[in-house]
This record gives sequence, C-alpha cells and structure tokens, in this order.
Amino acid sequence: MAAASAALVLVCAAVFTTAYMKAGRQVPVLAVTQVVNQGDTLTAADVTTVRLSASAGVRTIPADEIGVVVGQRASVKLEPASLLVPADLTTSMGPPAGTAVVGVEVKASQLPASGLQPGDTVDAVLTGIPGASTSSIGPTGTTPVGGVGTGPEAPEPGTVLAAGVTVTDVAVSSPSAGTDTTVISLLVPSTLAPLIASASAAGQVALVVVPSVR
Repeated sequence: MAAASAALVLVCAAVFTTAYMKAGRQVPVLAVTQVVNQGDTLTAADVTTVRLSASAGVRTIPADEIGVVVGQRASVKLEPASLLVPADLTTSMGPPAGTAVVGVEVKASQLPASGLQPGDTVDAVLTGIPGASTSSIGPTGTTPVGGVGTGPEAPEPGTVLAAGVTVTDVAVSSPSAGTDTTVISLLVPSTLAPLIASASAAGQVALVVVPSVR
C-alpha cells in the first residue's frame, strides 16, 4: 500500500513538473515595430522578435519565419507593439467582395491642409452635380451639362457620396506636370463606385477626414 502511494506521488509530481515547465517555456515570435498601413509591403524593419509563453493561446508567427513574412502585404493596418498573426498578412490586395477601389482626382482645395495618407478614413462629398460644369449647376432635378445625374433623384451638392471609406493609396502629381492635383484611391462599396468616378471626372468631389470606426 505504501509503495503504491509513493508511486502515485511520483507520477503526480512528474505531471506537475511537466505542466509547469511547459507553462513557463517561452518561444520567439514576430511583433510589429511601427505602423504598417493596409496594403503596404512588410520589410525587415517593420517586425522584431519577442518572447511569448508557449501556453498563451495566441496563434502567432514563429520568429524563424521572418523570411516568409518580409515581402508580404498587410491585410489590415498594423500597430506598433502588436503581435503579428497569420490573418494580418496577404500576398495580394484585391478588394473584398462587394467593394471596389476608385480613384478620385482632387485639387489641393478639395483636401485637408495636412493632406491624406493610406489608412485615413474619409467622406467623399459631392460639390456639384456629376456631369455639370461649375457654372451650370442648378437646383436638384435640373438637367446638368452632359446629362449625367439628371432627374428628381439626382444628388444635391453637399451630399455624402460615400461615408467612412478608407484611403488605400495617394499619388501626388509631379511638379513638372504643372498641376496641383492628387489622385486618391478609395475603397468603397461597389454600388457607389460609378457615381464617385463620374463626380471625380467632373472635378466635383471633396474629401473630408472623419474618425475611423475601427
């Protein structure tokens, strides 16, 4: 009886020791060092190695996979000091189903003074009736030049065409081009893309920075 009790104590001690060592074991994983905007390609400077308990229950990326991580693109905006997880990475950046990326060409007066950068959240605001020249904009329902956006349901100037959409890219025109325009790529619901594109072609879209809903 005493021998059986002693054996049981030894087994329990071994189990406890194994569990304790496993809980205390730390493994090297990858973490983010600086802001990486959605769609940007990760470089070695964007990640670092930290040690994490093996029992943390978080699906992380082992530090020895840094060679695989570098060169991939961020599927979401990455924040400093956050752990890098597989869902943060992608090899392609096609827009999600139901969305589209539309380019909006704007002048400096149609942007905040500080400009825009990828990851910003904006409202796209109609400054005139799509297809109409600035001088020919009339009341809602009138026929603008070109016949685009006509009828009683035509949006009024000041209408928010797309609310809370994400800037995915910013391309500033070269000084040698002799213009002060900037092309802003926006990730928008696909149903709104045609109207935004039409308004942009007429130079009648302004972008307003708004708080992110994330």
